[in-house]
Amino acid sequence: MLLLLLIFAGPMDDLGGTLAMFARTEALRLCQKPIAVNVAGFAGTVALHEPTRDLVIDIASIALNDDRFRVQTTITGTFELVGKMKIAETPTEVNARVRVRLGVKGGAVLTFEKGEFIVRPGTEDIELVDVDVIRFEPDLLPGGKVLLAGLVKGLFKTHKSEIAKLVREKIEPISLSRPATLSGPAPPGDNPILRRYAQSVVLSKLSEHDNPRNAIAIEERGDAIVVRGTAWLDNPAKLCRVQITRAELRDGIVHLGGTLQAPIVGTARFDLPGTISAESLFRANMSLAIEGDLRFKEGKPAGCNVYCLGGEVTEFQAGALPVQLVSRPVQTLLNRVLVMKAAEYRVKIEQAGGGPCRDEIITSAYRRALNREPDPAGKKNAVEILSQFSPRDLLRRLIASPEFAESYLKGKSREQATTVVYRIILGREPTATERKYLAGKETVYEERRVRLRMVPVAVGQRARTIDDLTWALLTSKEYQEPFGTGLPR
Repeated sequence: MLLLLLIFAGPMDDLGGTLAMFARTEALRLCQKPIAVNVAGFAGTVALHEPTRDLVIDIASIALNDDRFRVQTTITGTFELVGKMKIAETPTEVNARVRVRLGVKGGAVLTFEKGEFIVRPGTEDIELVDVDVIRFEPDLLPGGKVLLAGLVKGLFKTHKSEIAKLVREKIEPISLSRPATLSGPAPPGDNPILRRYAQSVVLSKLSEHDNPRNAIAIEERGDAIVVRGTAWLDNPAKLCRVQITRAELRDGIVHLGGTLQAPIVGTARFDLPGTISAESLFRANMSLAIEGDLRFKEGKPAGCNVYCLGGEVTEFQAGALPVQLVSRPVQTLLNRVLVMKAAEYRVKIEQAGGGPCRDEIITSAYRRALNREPDPAGKKNAVEILSQFSPRDLLRRLIASPEFAESYLKGKSREQATTVVYRIILGREPTATERKYLAGKETVYEERRVRLRMVPVAVGQRARTIDDLTWALLTSKEYQEPFGTGLPR
């Protein structure tokens, strides 16, 4: 059931890529027919030469301020010029091919109107980067290429504001249709337009898991109950409720926060060894709290992460009579697994560069646990850990390492060692009540003993106790990794 959270494993829509595609489409549309020009001594037509092959649009940067995008781009294309040009005060028939490179600064307003996202781009400034005259006819004209290059440069220098205005008037809005709903006022500092956009992207992604063919495998066990099967979303387009309550752009990163309520349907075999074994259709409702981030670098996606911060499975129902007898234990199992998964931040996405920088996660964990930078061998091992587990698992393993024991635990009493772990993980010392509780316990969370033995320990019995304590603190409500990054504090 918890693998349902991997719904978010697909990339969110790339706004920079959308604008780049839009710019290319508009340039092709505007130049698909020759444009009449009469300026700076040239009267004739200008048209793109082989636009589908030669036109190149490179988005250099994209930033968002409120609901307005600021875009810087470079457009390179080859243009055919046919007409008359004044040369020595004499109109002369010319046929030329000019390769022009333009630097364009523009803005694009993103609005939400009648269920659609509308982008209205505009050109604020055009700067000529480079001009190369590939061909100039008649060839007999001395210095014709140089003359034409100078004319083009002068044209942009003298008339670039008029050119920018002409382009603005010719550009048509683009519609980004998305199924999206949103209720409630926007929190202070929030961006409501971006919030709606992020919400619609999540809804679109959910809609892909709406039938058994796109179902997600389930295999959970606990308290002698085993559940195996598949699950999918029940009519997500109508019944799923996604609410993005926060969407802010800070330092080039879009930070998201919100909730998800989704009805689930599936088929599974429920086993209580020696007691009940039955296969049945089941239904349940899932409620999740989510946070995440979407990064851009040079106008392109540099990573996306969505984390489950907590959740609950409610109204679990199963069809077969034997399964109905164990529906309550199954729901308890699913809720416990969901809480555990949320605590470990197991739902993470790495695409197009890996989301939050993995080097940052590793460096932060080493500084926090061992007070040093990671060495090559340690970094390689940390990469393997992060490929399967969460950042807090990495921190836990560093605290359970021989180096940590040698640096922090050697010669320390149990109470002193406990204080060290509290300071590193929670940034404080244990309270008197916590000290009293720990003093009477050989281990914390005894039921985790079998699982904890899989983790390398530092020194004997004390290390197992410290490891139990470490895991208890890392999964506590008080411990929180900074929003949107997964980095240990």
